[in-house]
Amino acid sequence: MEQEIIMSEKSENFLINPQVNTSNSPEQADIYELAKRLIEEVNNNNPQLTEIEEFTEIQFLGEGGFGKVYLARHQSTGEQVAIKVIQPEFVGEDKFEKRFQREMQNITLLKHPNLVKMRYSDLWEGKLFYVMEYCNGGSLTDLLKKSGGMLPLERALQITFQALDGLDYLHNVEIPNTTTRNAKGLVHRDIKPGNILLSQIDGIETVKIADYGLAKAFDLAGLSHITSNKKSGDKILAIGTLGFMPMQQIFDSKYVKPEVDIWAMAASLYQMLTRTTPRDFPQNSDIWEVVSTTQPTPIRDRNNSIPEQVAKVIDSALKDDESELHFKTAVEFKQALMTCYGNTISL
Repeated sequence: MEQEIIMSEKSENFLINPQVNTSNSPEQADIYELAKRLIEEVNNNNPQLTEIEEFTEIQFLGEGGFGKVYLARHQSTGEQVAIKVIQPEFVGEDKFEKRFQREMQNITLLKHPNLVKMRYSDLWEGKLFYVMEYCNGGSLTDLLKKSGGMLPLERALQITFQALDGLDYLHNVEIPNTTTRNAKGLVHRDIKPGNILLSQIDGIETVKIADYGLAKAFDLAGLSHITSNKKSGDKILAIGTLGFMPMQQIFDSKYVKPEVDIWAMAASLYQMLTRTTPRDFPQNSDIWEVVSTTQPTPIRDRNNSIPEQVAKVIDSALKDDESELHFKTAVEFKQALMTCYGNTISL
């Protein structure tokens, strides 16, 4: 599977963005050692977390670009939850602390079955951690690894349709008390398989979009002074994951509209069906030049078993122009897929 590369706003160096490993197998390190490790990390970097005595059986799950994630059990209710703590290197960095706080604020607003929810929200205010629902099915990245890198078309579309329902809500949710007025809609800006989680409850699978650290009210873009998009000679500072970013996002990441999330969801579907991202990133290539000068490879060139009408919709969704993308809303993309194939899918 292609490595996912993210541009950090802390520097102009590329960082590999690790995926959260949500496995919870008996082969994991002893739970007490994991708990001890968490306590040591928290004591060094974020002592407030140790005050949450309601949580037990703490286990390290993994880490992403800005936070470490732990599995824990609520002592009173027995509920398994995920606790996200800001990465130690970002503690004291005002820009990243604000981004982490913004992710918390964003997630508290979101009330949709296909978006990860905040839990025990009274615990996080003013702190550098928060508690959210635990998705016991892992991420789409995990599922792809277990499935040899690809999924059958029907399975891939089932996941895509649920994720698009979540995006439709996200893009239209009202954001209260932002700057000088209410805003409508968040753009995620980092949709990819690693941020698409699966939850299995009573044999029913629910897809949930996670990780809102880059999400921003798109009609107030540029007003928070947290994100940046700078040009310095040939260097461009952008945010997102390049394999799942359309051209306009690398040049104008502050002001992008919801269609960049639709493009990224189409790219995620592409990967589910082909094992790879829409664009190739050869070793030692100029990855910025790849995104800014090349078009995605037609999907049937990768997998000719995909029905032609489905392939046309996906290729249209991924046609990349700096100024305009084909599908403007999640509803448009979902309807186009359902028209050519979706009527046969059990949702």
